[in-house]
Amino acid sequence: SRPSSRPSSASSQQKPGSPAGRPSSAARNRSGSRASTASSPQKPGSPAGSAAGAAENPPVSVGQYVSVVTYEGFVRFVGKTSFAPGNWVGVELSEPVGKNDGSVQGVKYFECPPCHGIFIRQGVPKSIEKPAAPVAPAKAAGADTDDDSGSEGDEVQEIDVVRKSTVRRGGVSAETGEGGGASWTPPVYEKPAGERQQLCDIVRTSQDSKLQMMFGNMTAETFEKIIDAMFLKTVSGGEDVITEGDVGDYFYIVKSGHFDIFQKRASQGRVKVFEASAGFAFGELALLYNAPRAATVTATTQSEVWCLERMAFRMLVVKASEERFRENVAFLKRCDIFAELNTEELAALAEVLLEEDFQEDEAILEQGDKDNNMFIVRKGEAVACIKGDQGEVEVKKYNQGDYFGEI
Repeated sequence: SRPSSRPSSASSQQKPGSPAGRPSSAARNRSGSRASTASSPQKPGSPAGSAAGAAENPPVSVGQYVSVVTYEGFVRFVGKTSFAPGNWVGVELSEPVGKNDGSVQGVKYFECPPCHGIFIRQGVPKSIEKPAAPVAPAKAAGADTDDDSGSEGDEVQEIDVVRKSTVRRGGVSAETGEGGGASWTPPVYEKPAGERQQLCDIVRTSQDSKLQMMFGNMTAETFEKIIDAMFLKTVSGGEDVITEGDVGDYFYIVKSGHFDIFQKRASQGRVKVFEASAGFAFGELALLYNAPRAATVTATTQSEVWCLERMAFRMLVVKASEERFRENVAFLKRCDIFAELNTEELAALAEVLLEEDFQEDEAILEQGDKDNNMFIVRKGEAVACIKGDQGEVEVKKYNQGDYFGEI
């Protein structure tokens, strides 16, 4: 059986010549292996960046009304962007649950109110019936804009196609920042065992997809350092933990309590755009993009938040995510099964690749069990065994780069 671990997901393909006994085999670790895991079959060359394991929807065009998971909205942009390779779909959601105002990293792609815009891959949005609405003209990538209201909306949210076992990695970027470097040492705040475990559980099981996008692909070592670097803060009811326009200093995860999130609008004044309760996070965007705070966050009752200071966030979360992503791409390039994928396809696959650690002689898969993951041996080795009249017989050995579970 698989140990309790973070969710696992990626793409897969059956390899010609796989052993006939594979569907009923048991894969067992033989040397403390580390396996990159993958979910239900998907052909190489298809958009691995779409919802893993989900049927891909037909392409959509500007002006169509679409559903994105449980939300709906109009397609406002379709095409290439400067923030990531490939074709993207910009959607104006009908509710303020998005991540931007149609702009990403200072480039305006379409117009919409703050917190209504998202960017997702083709194949994720599904066209549904709705009376057509006027189409806001899309601005060309790189076009000048005087609207700075969406600075914290610059996060690329590849929509939270969040299932408990399928989480897409979110693209993040930031400058290294002053004071960082080889000499930087992450802070350590001691925590009781129970409190530490509670924080780990919040990050791993939260319904807030930001947490899973940022932390879901971390190595166990980096994840532990992030937990060490966080400290608990009590916030009084009515207190602002973040003020719009300020310089970003901390990233927050709500342990308990409730917060209202407000933005200033030219015509409406201060408007509540979102609420955050236990398990939700806020404050990451100003740290990711060196932008002023784009909203004010106010506690409605006495609350507690876990805090991660700016430098720790950028060095542990941002830098580690970028390095891990590059490592995953390089690893996939060395796997024979992905030899025909181009750079863009490898990058998309690397975004959904997650890692699990197994102890020596621990079963990764058991004969007869149902599983929706494909495994690639990243480190160590494993063997496949089939149980029969003569007991358990070893039929195949797997080394680094080999894979199983794709059938």
